[in-house]
Amino acid sequence: MALYNKMRPKTLSEVMGQEKIVKVLKDNLLNDHLPNAMLFVGTRGTGKTSVARIISKIVNCMDSDKLSCCDNCPSCIAVNQGSSLDVIELDAASNNGVDDIRGIIEKAYYKPVAVKKVIILDEVHMLSNGAFNALLKILEEPPAGCLFILCTTEYHKIPATIVSRCRKYCFEAISEETIKDKLLAISKKIGVNAEDEALALIAKAAKGSMRDAESIFETFIDSDTVTALNVREMLGYSNEEHIFKLLKAIKDEEVSTCFSIIKELQNMGISLINFCEQVFQVLFDILEVQLSGDISSFNKRGNYCDEILILVDSFSKEQVFKIIKTFEEIYAKRNEDLSLLIPVSIVGLCGVEDSLKELKKRISVLEGLITSCNEPKETVVREETHDKSVIEVPTEFEPVLEEKESDPTSTKEITNETKVSDLTDADFEELRELGFVVEDSTGVTEESKEDAKEKPVIKKKSGMDFFEDFARQFA
Repeated sequence: MALYNKMRPKTLSEVMGQEKIVKVLKDNLLNDHLPNAMLFVGTRGTGKTSVARIISKIVNCMDSDKLSCCDNCPSCIAVNQGSSLDVIELDAASNNGVDDIRGIIEKAYYKPVAVKKVIILDEVHMLSNGAFNALLKILEEPPAGCLFILCTTEYHKIPATIVSRCRKYCFEAISEETIKDKLLAISKKIGVNAEDEALALIAKAAKGSMRDAESIFETFIDSDTVTALNVREMLGYSNEEHIFKLLKAIKDEEVSTCFSIIKELQNMGISLINFCEQVFQVLFDILEVQLSGDISSFNKRGNYCDEILILVDSFSKEQVFKIIKTFEEIYAKRNEDLSLLIPVSIVGLCGVEDSLKELKKRISVLEGLITSCNEPKETVVREETHDKSVIEVPTEFEPVLEEKESDPTSTKEITNETKVSDLTDADFEELRELGFVVEDSTGVTEESKEDAKEKPVIKKKSGMDFFEDFARQFA
């Protein structure tokens, strides 16, 4: 018998890693509120089938206290041996037709020998559409004393009509620490010595599946001691020193060193897919320290923490994100030849720092251009003495006038307080040159001006006249 079958939990208290599910089920059992149809959802090896069998033993146990089973009565023994007439288990992966479900439905109407008829459908998502349709009616109105437990690893493939007729229980992936504790208990029970690092590697390789962890561990139980070296060689895992060397070579832009490390991994028979996963873990640890500034949460052996701190100081967060993104793209193509894909991708990583500097430089230039474009343009405002209107002339259209040195013989300075009677003919001529129109107030001729005793009236040209004259200068 396989090790994982020998070590299956026999009671709810032995179930590890599913404390939330166990608590809910105990409450349902204690209050006689167990549903007629249950749907167990979760990844492989998380205990769905084991819990389903335990429930079937509890509801039929002759000495049950509602929360546990004695595991000694004829009913419990029959369930453990797979010979119980009240517990029917169907592997829907290989028995997924309409006829298979009709045979189950027919048995469901038989009166139970003990208390309840329990029907366990494993991998129920593999049923055909016809089989699902045949199952609908009995799930909605099951016979008295009949309990259906459906188990699946792919919840999204279950029709909504089936889901709506069941109470859903979600099984979580089991933590590495819990798996490690279970493996340690098994090693003590069967008398096998195991290094702590070896158990940690097995727990990591199991990826949340207790069954997978027990299957891997069974490979080494014939050895005197389960060592980390043996586990690495068997699973194709690299020593973390290779990862640290690779990341440092990327930082120093030593492309040849990077290629040598990848070649060495291939010669050692290391799985490049597993190597990518290991790189992910190291990068996530670096990023965690960069974001939190705390390394106390790491429970690692040897000089792992020291190496992580060195890499934290070597890389910026932007560089770590860039490397993670690159290895994510590599991992997405894991079905291709990674021996070529990884070196090509690393060539691009070796210029990470230069690329970031160039990008920052270009952004700085663009920000300067945007700022200069948003600055308001200067305008020249001219005020009229007699007319209160204001004309704004853009500086780019303002004619450039050369400054002349002041001449003592030139006409007097004209201000707002200067009287017309104080102006000479030379002053009037200068005003004409500046754009003013000088007219007689009475409209008389130059000859009669002296008799009329009138002085000319100064009028400022209108804004339109100004632009017309300006245009004539360049015509």
